[in-house]
Amino acid sequence: MEDASGKAEQFRLVAIEQDAAYFDGLTLAREGEDGLVVTVRIAREDGTSFEAPFRYRRARD
Repeated sequence: MEDASGKAEQFRLVAIEQDAAYFDGLTLAREGEDGLVVTVRIAREDGTSFEAPFRYRRARD
């Protein structure tokens, strides 16, 4: 990922569990057999932040 300046963003690994990997500002979590949820913490200009989840499903033929 890149920040607003185009510089690559790095996320420090915090913990790993069976179905999830936690980074500082990013989480990758398995959701069932065919799903993945990527949650990104996004900072606002006023200093607050929010989490934006992105849900993915495996495409079947």
